[in-house]
Amino acid sequence: MRLRVGSVLLVACMLLPGAPGACQEHRDFSGFFEVAEVVDLGEEVAVTLVVEVFNHGEADAYDSTIRLEDPRLSYGGYGALWLGFVDRVSGASTSGELIIPRIEYERWQRGVLPMLSIEFVDALGNPQVR
Repeated sequence: MRLRVGSVLLVACMLLPGAPGACQEHRDFSGFFEVAEVVDLGEEVAVTLVVEVFNHGEADAYDSTIRLEDPRLSYGGYGALWLGFVDRVSGASTSGELIIPRIEYERWQRGVLPMLSIEFVDALGNPQVR
């Protein structure tokens, strides 16, 4: 089965599901994502995500990766999409297929946003996660 699904605007501290206090500290990124294609694999679902990220921080972000986190775990997830360089002017975009449990996709269908994070290297060479 193949389905097409619409776009969703993400205006979060970057897709961070954490407490509001955490968002106030780290409003560095915003973006859009679209579930462009869905393939039913039985107990799992293959989703093609298209992600566009805008950098509102004070410096460019290097070596960036978007991670789709498992909301049931404190660390770990369903996979990652390489984003690369995210400048402060034009942002960056990426797309790719990730395999997720059917139950997670059903949560998205009910309006629960995917838990996304961004890992990057800042201008000083320090690894960061938002």
